[in-house]
Amino acid sequence: MPLDYRTALEYIMPRALFEDSICGPLLAGAGLGADAVGNQALLFVDPRTVAALIASPACVQNTVVQAGIGLKPWEGRDGAQDRQAFAHRALLNLAYAKAENHLEQQEVCAGVTALMAYVSRWSRGIVRVNGFPMVSNPNLLDLIRDPADEPFDQMAMIDAIVARTERDAKRVAPSAAEQGSDNVFVLQH
Repeated sequence: MPLDYRTALEYIMPRALFEDSICGPLLAGAGLGADAVGNQALLFVDPRTVAALIASPACVQNTVVQAGIGLKPWEGRDGAQDRQAFAHRALLNLAYAKAENHLEQQEVCAGVTALMAYVSRWSRGIVRVNGFPMVSNPNLLDLIRDPADEPFDQMAMIDAIVARTERDAKRVAPSAAEQGSDNVFVLQH
């Protein structure tokens, strides 16, 4: 069966943290927003695709990471809850240290930024345990440990992303009639 290169968008710092009465102001004070591009990662939905990627040479993995795609499978709610609990505790510790005058605002911002960097690496599968990304679901870990039947194909990945981008653009873009212009073009294959 061919690998599935579909991706899902995941928030690195879960949205609930930005809505929290204590954590939200700390994140905002460090210049972080829930919908910021830097708070989002693309993750493959198929663990077999991730297994093939992990088995690929480091240069392929680095290219995928630089393109903004993670090295672990999308875990849905499970992964977000683990990261949220971890980040929530860390942010509460920073808030407490600030309230007790142990940290200045600049130090709090640096702590929030360092936390964001770590959680970003975790959510994108760069933080590894025994050579594999940290995942919440042990079944997913078993799936990504098994070698894939076929190699990771960068061109198939690019084709899948381009196809999704074109589909999303068609769904979101207003038609020429809605804009009142005949100068709107929609690319179709």
